[in-house]
Amino acid sequence: MTNTVDAVLLACAPGKAAADHVFTRPNGFPVREFRDAWTKRLADAIGALGIDITDLFLRLRRQTPKSARQQKSDQERSAR
Repeated sequence: MTNTVDAVLLACAPGKAAADHVFTRPNGFPVREFRDAWTKRLADAIGALGIDITDLFLRLRRQTPKSARQQKSDQERSAR
């Protein structure tokens, strides 16, 4: 774990001991699995916005290389 991640986790868990779980429910029980709930909430939010999830992933797939090329171009310009 990097120092940055360690610092963020410490900030998210005030008052917890080193052996305590970071994510707990209001009753104190640890959150062991949240991927299914996360996926469902994400799909609900995307659907509420009227976005087709396939279209969203295609857009993200195209945008990432475009952003990387733009960032490289900006760095080259600033190096001059």
